[in-house]
Amino acid sequence: MEEPLDPFNLNGLSRVAARSGIPIALGERVYGRGGFRNVLDTGAVSIVMPDIANCGGMLEAVQIAGMADTYNVRVSPHNCASSLCTAASLSLCVAIPNAMNLEVYPYFADSNTYVQVLENPPEQAVRRDGKLQANSMPGLGIIVDRRRIEAFMSFALV
Repeated sequence: MEEPLDPFNLNGLSRVAARSGIPIALGERVYGRGGFRNVLDTGAVSIVMPDIANCGGMLEAVQIAGMADTYNVRVSPHNCASSLCTAASLSLCVAIPNAMNLEVYPYFADSNTYVQVLENPPEQAVRRDGKLQANSMPGLGIIVDRRRIEAFMSFALV
């Protein structure tokens, strides 16, 4: 059950978990290790969902995952911002032992308002079995389409 209550209502979260046999997942609105520590200390969650774009970045997400692992809690990164966030979240999943799954929104590529800034968006690598295939390129495994992002910048990329 994803975020049955506001994630900052820790007493209510504990009561819901005690009365429900359904695993609870939350975290897309929780910031930093301190916020996740408070949630994990309740013992109410089975799955944390840090969002790399707003939890404090990649290193913070890795540390949150490590902390969750000490509580025997799985990680399912929240991911709905862009292909760049998908690439970062996929890299997180590959790097941690307690990754469970990853949200992917491939329909962004067809939106009239969404601008694809990657030449190789990870969503293109979804296999027939529905799994996202990580590539072997260094870093996040992405190639930025410089022509597409120059339109949004006041300076040229070198």
